[in-house]
Amino acid sequence: MTNLKKIIFLNIILTFLLYLCCDYYVYNKWKKISISQKTYIYENLNFVNDIFIFPISNFSRAIKLADEEKGKSERIFFRKTIFDETAYKKKPILLYGCSFTFGSGLNDNQTLSFKLQKETNRIVYNKGLAGYGIQHMLYHVQYQLENLLNKKKLEEPEFVIYTFIDDHIFRLYKPNDFFDKYAMFYKYDKKNTRLIPISDFDFLFWSSHILRNLYFINTDKTFKYNDGIILLDENKKNFLLKHFVETNKELKEICPNTNFVIFVYNGDYLIKQIEKDLISNKIQIVYLSELTNIDFSKDKYKISDGQHPSEAAWDIIAPLLANKLKL
Repeated sequence: MTNLKKIIFLNIILTFLLYLCCDYYVYNKWKKISISQKTYIYENLNFVNDIFIFPISNFSRAIKLADEEKGKSERIFFRKTIFDETAYKKKPILLYGCSFTFGSGLNDNQTLSFKLQKETNRIVYNKGLAGYGIQHMLYHVQYQLENLLNKKKLEEPEFVIYTFIDDHIFRLYKPNDFFDKYAMFYKYDKKNTRLIPISDFDFLFWSSHILRNLYFINTDKTFKYNDGIILLDENKKNFLLKHFVETNKELKEICPNTNFVIFVYNGDYLIKQIEKDLISNKIQIVYLSELTNIDFSKDKYKISDGQHPSEAAWDIIAPLLANKLKL
């Protein structure tokens, strides 16, 4: 019986090692293909294949079918734009951000985008999504915005507003705790003076998540804290800054007359560490804390999850933001 146990144990170990080898092989093949190909594969494999099997035959076939797919579709569940005849008098507003911008837990008519549209008589496009961060805005501007404009699915905005929260700094360095099949969690690496797009699919598409989890287990330890405040070193400042600067640069090439604004819902101390550089790059910053002294951490300003803004919060914030930006 003891020998049988040893045999079973050794077989389990060998199977596990073989699994990791296959995992690593797929990962290395995955790294070498383009973002558009990764997008296609992500949208055309089922969950069982993604996580447990991921056959090389499907992988190879998907690569062949993925030619020039980048930016041709927007298969993500953003809020539907509510078109109002009164909103055609001025140029529209485009919102980027995470679940705060999207309006998690809220109906369409309770969100920031809806309130801002009513307040300004402008069409407001809501491109916020749960789990999104600065890198997703940059990806959308680089690979999808111009295509949407050309197809008349979106009118050139006068203002692009990104809502920042402190958790966004972490999203630049590690995957989210969840992933949505249609939410492309793209990321960027710094190369010389530019940001080069990579993808979390590099990690999500390991047939197991073992190596991915090991890789990111110490991410939080790379941040320095002082009394709960994150202190960004020069590399992290530069990395955070580049996402905003390159977004603004891309916007100016596509929409020369667009104003790029960072609306800081919370995390003032993070943005203030790069504030001078943002302003020198002609990026406007609006801090919620400077618009009002209301404490939005109170329960009445949050939905039942205790995190996301309620309709009551946006009822106050939307007119203040509109007034500040003269919308």
